[in-house]
Amino acid sequence: MTTTLLRVALAAALASSLALAACGDGKPKPSEVAYGDIKAKAADADALKASFSKDYTGKHVVWSGKVVESKQEHGDDFAIITKLYVDMDGGPADVSFKVLPSEAEALKAGDEVKFKGTITEYKLTDGQIVIELAGAKLIQEKS
Repeated sequence: MTTTLLRVALAAALASSLALAACGDGKPKPSEVAYGDIKAKAADADALKASFSKDYTGKHVVWSGKVVESKQEHGDDFAIITKLYVDMDGGPADVSFKVLPSEAEALKAGDEVKFKGTITEYKLTDGQIVIELAGAKLIQEKS
């Protein structure tokens, strides 16, 4: 029994050490892809469609932009989710991701935000790309 507890304690300590090592200094790791790279490829919808999954899906990003709006939408199983839409280049929304309702309430259109997340998919409407992020977190809610 004592040996089993010792093994469990050692496994937990090792897991904690590895988790702390992975976190580094607590700063977000840099982006694996620049927004401008994706935007440039969006000019050719066929090329974007052919390469998006291979080139961008699963890539970690740390980007900044301006809040366009937040919306409550129906997510999986018709659950209500709150999404933030962010402009990256002075036009309409380019990026969307889930946020807590309290985070959305604290922001208004035009607020600068910095965020991190993982690219999952995109939607292209009338030549305008909107990139969806999973696991997104606001790094800085207001400037």
